[in-house]
Amino acid sequence: MTDLKQYVGLTIAYARRIGQHAGRVLNGSELEILKHIPSKNLARGIEQLFIEYGRKVGEISNKINSINPKGEKYQTLINNAIDYMKKNHSDLDFLWKDRK
Repeated sequence: MTDLKQYVGLTIAYARRIGQHAGRVLNGSELEILKHIPSKNLARGIEQLFIEYGRKVGEISNKINSINPKGEKYQTLINNAIDYMKKNHSDLDFLWKDRK
C-alpha cells in the first residue's frame, strides 16, 4: 500500500509531464489517457470531473481546480464534459453517475 495519490492534468507532452510530477505519480500505476479532445474548454471540464471525483473518494493530490466551481461558466463546462464522456467514454460513468 502507498500513500501516493493520483494526479490529474492536461498535457500535450505526456513524458515531460510525468517527469515534472515525479514522486506524485506512481510508475506502473493505472493510467487513463484521453486523446484528441475537441477543445481546451472541454478538456478542462473533463479534468475537473476527474478532480472532483478523486476528492470525493480521497484519492487525488491536485490542489488547484481546472475550472473555478464558483465561475459563471462552471456548470456549462461540466455539463459539456459529461455529455462528451457519455458519448465517447461511457465506461468512465463513475465520474458523473453520483453527481448531484
